Amino acid sequence: MRRSLVRLPLIDTDSYTIRHSSVKRVSAGRLRLNHYAVRSPQEFEHKTARHGSSRMAPRYFAYHDRNEVHDPALVRDASAVRARLTAAEAPV
Repeated sequence: MRRSLVRLPLIDTDSYTIRHSSVKRVSAGRLRLNHYAVRSPQEFEHKTARHGSSRMAPRYFAYHDRNEVHDPALVRDASAVRARLTAAEAPV
């Protein structure tokens, strides 16, 4: 229902939404940081089991599940990032 309400212009249902930004230009040329509060229902279930279940967990997941948009921007760098992570984890 939340996603349906968002289409109505006068009802603000998302506390993270900003209508006007003070930033004139956004660039991801030098750095891009993607942060995801939740990844998948399975991983979220595992996380809540590890840290103790909350009665708000289903609502939390529903609100933060923003996986409806496919963003392939970082796919081209995936192998280089994996190689650096593997090198960083290697014993010295």
